Amino acid sequence: MVHREFLNSFSSRLVIEKEKVVIENWNKPYIPGIINPYIFYTHPKNPIILEVFKQSGRADELGSGVRNVFKFGNLYGKSEPVFKEGDIFTTIISIPNKYIFRIEGGDYRVTGSNASLEKEDKINADAVNDAVNDALNDALNDAVKDRLKTELLEIIKNEGLSLPQLMKDLTVKRATAQRDMKILRNIGFIHFLGAPKTGKYMITKKLAQILKKS
Repeated sequence: MVHREFLNSFSSRLVIEKEKVVIENWNKPYIPGIINPYIFYTHPKNPIILEVFKQSGRADELGSGVRNVFKFGNLYGKSEPVFKEGDIFTTIISIPNKYIFRIEGGDYRVTGSNASLEKEDKINADAVNDAVNDALNDALNDAVKDRLKTELLEIIKNEGLSLPQLMKDLTVKRATAQRDMKILRNIGFIHFLGAPKTGKYMITKKLAQILKKS
């Protein structure tokens, strides 16, 4: 509302694609082209509406939004956002790769922290919990089982994890991480893909099928 050109009937659009979100809005361009967050010039298109939003606490100083999106968008999506000013103002925000993970036989998309699969197949912490409990014998204590479940969820959420990543993210020792990965491999829940030093542990088709039925 702050930046829209209201004299045109162009419908605002928000399009969610596989690896990005695209927002389009009719605009009154001041300096057409790609916006550089370090040298761009702020120009209020609807100063009265902007002031109303600022006074109600729903907008910050002009230009701070662009800078903040560049600041956090790169951390979030691993690539810089794009702001393109023209008759149509276009914003492109990338979706982080951690919400897309690979298994044997294809890619599945995660849509939230509880890891929902496309086609209405859901993976969540409870499903992982049940799968691990069913696959492991009672000889393992609860602390080990809980750690295995946490490691498995991290592998799912991060599109696979290398051993160093696993050790760092979960603060476990190398011997512990290696032992845990061996357990998960023995029950057929993960496999190792890639070179020994740079490869990742990833979930198997077997586990994906179990979780899809949950």
